[in-house]
Amino acid sequence: MTRFVTAPDGVRVAYEVEGAGPPLLFLHGLSGSRGYWRESGYFDALSGRFTLVAMDTRGFGESGAPDDPAAYTEDRVLGDTLAVMDAVGAERFMVWGHSFGATIARQLGATSDRAMRIIMAGGHFGVIFDAEQVAELEAELEPLADALAASDLTAALDALDAPPEEREASLVFPARTTLLTARSLASWRPFQPADLRCPALVIAGTRDTRVLEALEPQREALRAAGARLAVLPGLDHGQLVTEREAVLAVALPFLSE
Repeated sequence: MTRFVTAPDGVRVAYEVEGAGPPLLFLHGLSGSRGYWRESGYFDALSGRFTLVAMDTRGFGESGAPDDPAAYTEDRVLGDTLAVMDAVGAERFMVWGHSFGATIARQLGATSDRAMRIIMAGGHFGVIFDAEQVAELEAELEPLADALAASDLTAALDALDAPPEEREASLVFPARTTLLTARSLASWRPFQPADLRCPALVIAGTRDTRVLEALEPQREALRAAGARLAVLPGLDHGQLVTEREAVLAVALPFLSE
């Protein structure tokens, strides 16, 4: 069942809670929603061990989607996570984030003593999006965002880089808020492993090329900080969620310590 909490700036943030045990917050990736944790079977697998909390970050899923770029700053996104956990009654909690959610987990692990331990699946340290990467994303998504804002479905379909059978379904893609979030990410603090205040597990896949390339030069810093790196054979970025059994094999022992 969806619940809502109102952030200090008035944005309504959607979340759900299930299970019993130590609190564990799930954070989805950019353009995603909290539903993929349930759809991939994590609630069924873990609700007997943990109090599971999954939230839609602002701009996605059932949460509010402001037009103001200032609504997507690091402080506001992190504040949403703390507001949700306040509503749940969890003073301290574990965090498991995928992709963009891994970056939020990283920021929490570096700034909040409320984070007991974090899992970063498909994430890395340092700068997430530089100016060049943001420009590439803008070139890809701005035509779609503009067409959807104008309710020009013909132009939106033309702007989609998707097979014909997937194009109409792709019209629900949150292009505008993806752009707003990505632009904000360029200015988020580029924390390093040494900045973490809690134990961390970083999960990557051998086919998640961009993330793995970013992590390779960070291996020594991870070791020095006591953070763990698990590289799973054959998995790409999305499979770091969907291949639940392979991921749980490394994640569950870490969470259960």
